[in-house]
Amino acid sequence: MTAHKPGSLQTRVLSALVLVPVAVAAAWLGGLAFAALCVLAGVLIGWEWAPLFYRDNEKKRQYLTLWIGSGVIAAGGAALAAPVFLLPVLGTCYFAALIMIYVKEARTLPALGVVYAAFPVAALIIFRNDADLGLWGVIWLFAVVWSTDIAAYFTGKTLGGPRLSPRWSPNKTWSGLMGGVAAAALAGGIIAFAIGNTSVVRLAALSGVMAIIAQMGDIFESSLKRRAGVKDSSSIIPGHGGVMDRLDGLITVSTLALLIGLARGGENAAKGILIW
Repeated sequence: MTAHKPGSLQTRVLSALVLVPVAVAAAWLGGLAFAALCVLAGVLIGWEWAPLFYRDNEKKRQYLTLWIGSGVIAAGGAALAAPVFLLPVLGTCYFAALIMIYVKEARTLPALGVVYAAFPVAALIIFRNDADLGLWGVIWLFAVVWSTDIAAYFTGKTLGGPRLSPRWSPNKTWSGLMGGVAAAALAGGIIAFAIGNTSVVRLAALSGVMAIIAQMGDIFESSLKRRAGVKDSSSIIPGHGGVMDRLDGLITVSTLALLIGLARGGENAAKGILIW
């Protein structure tokens, strides 16, 4: 949890009032509108990822950005057409990036940006395309991550206490994490009640676990920024920093949720994650 001045908090709220309705409207529409928004977000993540590793090497930064963007578009297309091709597409893009740019340096982390940016894009598209519970699946993902972020921020700011990750994200606290878990569990329980054909207790418990995953995603992104010596992944979103800064929790939560959803529901990933 990053400390913000009052003016910055106001800017964050105003930005959210613009971005949240856009995300919800695209999710409601589904189809190409939602897929296009997801792919755009993924491409922007790739644009922010590359400078974290190659700020002073423009050629490599451009190559990496190009490969990640290509991987995002390919994964989005696979998710729309046939999810079974998702893993082969991502694997091919990752190893292509590794071989073409980084194999001589034995550096695999920069190339991992292909998976980091593309997998959550595909996950969101696959969830939304579930014929039965697609919209509910995306709403659940948004609700879990947003409630975690908001509750963690205000709980940690109010209660303070021991630091969750002093090295990588020193402003995060255990009290903030607990507040985020409680809020996510409540959000998950409400959504389960609204769906009506699932266990409120189990989905609430899963949502609480996902809050922890969201915070881990936040810490991972913070570690990359500290490694690169930057405060934000970019300044594209007023008050929030970059797209990675805003979506770090959603990236990890949607990735894990897709794996669980596919394992339990096959192509009906949203049903697999929501119905217990």
